[in-house]
Amino acid sequence: MHNSTFSHYFPSSPTARCWKLFTTISLLFFSFQGLQAQTRPTGCTNCTQTITLPGGANAAVSTGNNQVICLQGTGTFTGMVNLNGNNSALCVGPNVRFAQNANLNFRGNNVVITNFGTWERPFDIANNSVAIVDNYGTMSFSGNITISGNAIFTNYGRFSLTGNLIIANGNNTFTNQTAGEAAVAGNVEVNGNGNNNGFFQAGTMTVGGNFRNADSNANSSIRGNINIGGNLEVLGGGFEVVKAIVDIGGNYTQRGNNSRVTGSSALTDICGAFKVAGTSEIFDGTFGFQGARLGMCDNEASPTGFDVVSNPSDVEASGRLKCDCYNQLVQALPVTLLYFTARQTGNQVALHWATASETDNDYFSIEKSRDGQQFNQAGRVAGAGTSLAKLTYGFNDDFPFGGASYYRLKQVDLNGMFTYSKTVKVSSDITSALRVYPNPLTENELWVEASGDQSSDMRIIIQNAIGKRVLDATYVYDPVVKVDLTRLRREPGLYMITVRRKNRIERQKLVIQ
Repeated sequence: MHNSTFSHYFPSSPTARCWKLFTTISLLFFSFQGLQAQTRPTGCTNCTQTITLPGGANAAVSTGNNQVICLQGTGTFTGMVNLNGNNSALCVGPNVRFAQNANLNFRGNNVVITNFGTWERPFDIANNSVAIVDNYGTMSFSGNITISGNAIFTNYGRFSLTGNLIIANGNNTFTNQTAGEAAVAGNVEVNGNGNNNGFFQAGTMTVGGNFRNADSNANSSIRGNINIGGNLEVLGGGFEVVKAIVDIGGNYTQRGNNSRVTGSSALTDICGAFKVAGTSEIFDGTFGFQGARLGMCDNEASPTGFDVVSNPSDVEASGRLKCDCYNQLVQALPVTLLYFTARQTGNQVALHWATASETDNDYFSIEKSRDGQQFNQAGRVAGAGTSLAKLTYGFNDDFPFGGASYYRLKQVDLNGMFTYSKTVKVSSDITSALRVYPNPLTENELWVEASGDQSSDMRIIIQNAIGKRVLDATYVYDPVVKVDLTRLRREPGLYMITVRRKNRIERQKLVIQ
């Protein structure tokens, strides 16, 4: 699996911050082939103020110029952060949840937000207040986002948005890096009238609505598969597709004399492909510009693959590959998934899936979520390596959530690269006072779900076979609590876990393998 192509750090001066802004944008749009992978950071550094949870869950903290607030520890932060100074920063640690009801105020310019945990608090990326957002964890935004004021949003983890993503005029960029997952439920619009303004996508991404490359200076670079539920409109500017499939559920329309849809002329053996469910029409501009290899997989009866071409010369010979590029890219996928289903069976949820072919498939990680946003591993099933035959798989989740559970597959290659399946939902009538999973424990992290007063803390006690306490910790309320048992994994055996909330005590056996 590729790590991030470059890492973000907190600059110590306005000059350093401006240099970072300039070099980041330049790398994205001028030097992709020259980017070198660097070590992906795993937590907050260069902290000038540290708030440790759970004790600091309701803290109020403020910055001056060039200061970095770090939220560390484990738990949910519901307090207040005032980013008063210029070039200040907020970093959320890997086990911290920045709650939707947390207070976040911006009174300075060129602020940096870095998230390694779970971020739920909406905020505007605009008006020069927030200059850089780096997401390495999970970031879930409600409503719309407009990126403006020379801002850069880079996603290395999981990003979801319930509304529209708009990249405004100016030097503004949204980047989904190679390992990133991004999901926009609404529309995506990329505007121009600024140097290097645009959209850069290398991981996996879904857009529920329409995608518009809106004007003559807009730039979009697609280097990872993207699914667009609605229409794709290229109304001007550059739209580059390299070694990726743009799967369009609606129509493709290209207009504007300055609209340029290209692949990579430097990589002549690599295709880019459009798969269009509706109509595909080109009225202006060029497709397959400068010898770049592209395919429009739509109307095979057409010599160009388009339903309508106003000027045949707009589609260069290198762009007349129809479905050839699409088929080539599909065949190159390491695993072809035929189906993935989940349904309740008794007190379990049974998951089934099948593959048509596999190439260097190491394993499947079965991931589960309560809300369809934040997923955790529920189990793991070995892959077949390389196979051209149809193979079927199954997994039973013994600890589904009460109510709705969301599941997806993470398919991991032998080289560490991975892809995700679609997400499936199961509505369950199962209720249980205490859920502990996975059990037996074969990973380093244990997840505990307990009933009771949601405003109360959760105290978790784990005892070994002779009754000795090996863990006694208190966690602030969360629907599901993650417990790090890395140390206990060295001592496999039978344990007893006790969960206390107010006047309720629940116990269950735990097997550590």
